[in-house]
Amino acid sequence: MRRWIFIAVVVAVAIIIAIALLIWLLPLWLLITLAILLALFLLFLPIQIAVQTRQHGLEATMWVQLKLPLLKFSKAINITDKVRQALQKALKQWRKRRRKKGHAASASPSAQRSQPKRPPPPPLRPVMHAVRQPMRYFARHIRFSQCRLRAEIGGFDAMQSALLAGALWSVVGMVLGVAGTLIRMEPGVPKIAIVPNFSGPTWRLQADCIVHFRLGHAIVAGVWALVRLLRENELVRWWQQGRRRKGVEGSG
Repeated sequence: MRRWIFIAVVVAVAIIIAIALLIWLLPLWLLITLAILLALFLLFLPIQIAVQTRQHGLEATMWVQLKLPLLKFSKAINITDKVRQALQKALKQWRKRRRKKGHAASASPSAQRSQPKRPPPPPLRPVMHAVRQPMRYFARHIRFSQCRLRAEIGGFDAMQSALLAGALWSVVGMVLGVAGTLIRMEPGVPKIAIVPNFSGPTWRLQADCIVHFRLGHAIVAGVWALVRLLRENELVRWWQQGRRRKGVEGSG
């Protein structure tokens, strides 16, 4: 991770120096032409994301690869460790809140009134309403060139294994039915195999997906979602109340 950060910083500094030299050496009309060409290149820049997942029992690992023209980035993620760390963090926060509630209950009424209140979370409904159309627009421009899923599931006996495999087929079928109305998939995609294991309790999962999209579609969807979020009055009021609350607490 540190190596990639160092490379990103070096590339950013080189780009800034190159832009400064171009501004100093080239005329204005040529700079505008280069800026337009660069914007068009970024808008039509193809991006490929490949994801591989391997899971057996309680151990799960994911490999993610981001591929750009002349560039490739890869990262392995241990999902088991991430989940374990998230659960430990949530447990620590829960214990911390319990201790705070205990101290607040034993404190005097004046001390309870002086304690700052937790800000309310952002309203979920206007957020979902604002990002629904931009996400659908972006989903229509995503293309799956590969999507393979193989799951092996087993219970304590043959009947449980067959029932679990049938239930998993139902869930996967519903998910694919919804995804098929939003995302483009090439012919023959996806390839699904759900195998019941009659030897005992088993759970294995193998998933491989390759997604293609253009950077311009992602930028358009992001800007569109931001504009719609700023037009939601409920979100604006929530943000203004948070700013006022911070101002009152800072002045106090």
